[in-house]
Amino acid sequence: MKLAYIVENYGVMSETFVADLIDGIAQRGLQVRVFENAQMAGCHPPRGNFEVIQTGFTSRYNGLIVWLGRAGRILFNAHHLSSRLRGRVSHHALLQPLKSFSPDVAYIDHGNNAVLVRSALKALEIPYVVHFHGRDASHLFGSKVYAEQLEDVFADSAGMIVASGHIRRRLILAGCPDEKIHLIPLGVQVDKIPEPDWASRRSIKPSVVHLGRLVEKKNPLALLHAFSIVKSQVPEATLTIIGDGPLRAPVERRIRELGLTDSVSLTGALPNDRALAELARHSLYAQHCVTDSSGDQEGFNISFLEAAASGLPVVSTLHDGIPENVVHGETGFLVPEYDYESMAERMVQLLRDPARMEAMGRAGRDRVASKFQFAHRADRIVSLLRRLS
Repeated sequence: MKLAYIVENYGVMSETFVADLIDGIAQRGLQVRVFENAQMAGCHPPRGNFEVIQTGFTSRYNGLIVWLGRAGRILFNAHHLSSRLRGRVSHHALLQPLKSFSPDVAYIDHGNNAVLVRSALKALEIPYVVHFHGRDASHLFGSKVYAEQLEDVFADSAGMIVASGHIRRRLILAGCPDEKIHLIPLGVQVDKIPEPDWASRRSIKPSVVHLGRLVEKKNPLALLHAFSIVKSQVPEATLTIIGDGPLRAPVERRIRELGLTDSVSLTGALPNDRALAELARHSLYAQHCVTDSSGDQEGFNISFLEAAASGLPVVSTLHDGIPENVVHGETGFLVPEYDYESMAERMVQLLRDPARMEAMGRAGRDRVASKFQFAHRADRIVSLLRRLS
């Protein structure tokens, strides 16, 4: 069975779950070919027995499309013009490569990619499934054009995959038939994440770790303000932030303004194996996820699973699918969005109680092992693809 996996960029460091899934599908006997837009700098190469080809389906003639879209505002709705142009470009960019491969089924990462490529897939009568992640089921819903295009995707597609009940509900409210939606959470390979040396962890200095891109919806600034309060009550505490992004400069500036330069470390983006090794060195995990000013929301957030599998209690927010990931009072604590004072209170509570941190860490690892194993996710997706092809 042949699978066309369509993704904007393969091997992005912050999206290891994409590369893991492709590798897992290939290992389960499907012949996979990845159709990406273009290779980004810093991406890791293919790890499995499959080919990755660049098609330019989202960026070809991008400058011309933007210019024509702006010019079109004089005459008619520029967004409709730009969308039609992008759709035609994507159609022609993918039609021949897909025809040459002749897949039995296609898997599309992100709804915004699906609205671009559905025309080519429909022309070739290739059934497809779409995996919605977060931004494509939140911020982009504010676009009338995108919402209208999704109606065609909902009608044409063989199915949708979501990682959380929250995103499932958003798709239903947007008009997607419930029977087409398959809730398949993200997963990690727990056996590849060593169980902590609990005795050694009890003796380390209180330390907090964050893993994620420095973007508004992960709100590293709120985390810094929470940690500033923590620092006033637990003076020996430290914070390590793993990740990079557009808020790097504001984060560095806020660290200086809050007087935290001696206790906050920024590692930048790290490969997954190094990030996991860094997680294991700390006491608890914290991330202050919010709905950002554009309406963008988090998806299921695999870093929470990685932290829990590393034996760390998680302190985060009541946001999107996070309550499906973190059990409040059992594997961590959840506070309202933007309430960094409550976040600080929960962090202090845990840092002062190593026994409770360990109990939550053990419960979190056990929960990931029982409910969020990568192998189970890959098996379910392959079974779905075979059924829908």
